[in-house]
Amino acid sequence: MSNLPTNYVDDVLNADVNTRRKYQMIQNGDGTVSLVDVTDYDTVGSSIGAAQVNAQNIQINQNTDDIDTLNQQLIALERGGAMPNLNYDVPIKTLNGNDSYTATATCYLVGTVISGALGAATVSIDGTQVGFGYLAAANTAGSESQMFLRVETGSIVTTSNCMNNALHILEVL
Repeated sequence: MSNLPTNYVDDVLNADVNTRRKYQMIQNGDGTVSLVDVTDYDTVGSSIGAAQVNAQNIQINQNTDDIDTLNQQLIALERGGAMPNLNYDVPIKTLNGNDSYTATATCYLVGTVISGALGAATVSIDGTQVGFGYLAAANTAGSESQMFLRVETGSIVTTSNCMNNALHILEVL
């Protein structure tokens, strides 16, 4: 995985001096003019150009290729009998926030436990915690748990404070 910059900043204009950017027109010897930015800044923002955008697109393309490869490997494992063949297209249930599901047949709990708000998110099966995620502050990275668990008929899956649309109950085809 590439380590792309994540610390870009915007320009911050000095509001005491200007409310808009200011440019000075310079007369060139060939009859044209050039514009020079003479704005007073509290913070000069980051420059981003083709090199940065290309690096990001290369990483996005690589991630997309990796996901496609993993999906093909998963399909091969399912078809080979090493993993259950699951219906990813139509989940039996998508668990949101504080939710529960009682399994009417053997199924699988698949997804990521991510806190939907500040604090802890938990997932339990029949009262035993099987997943945990935590968000300490808004717009920060927290902890999360990946889920791929078999749920037996009659078992009860419960979620607390989980992000919407991140966990799914899938039927075995």
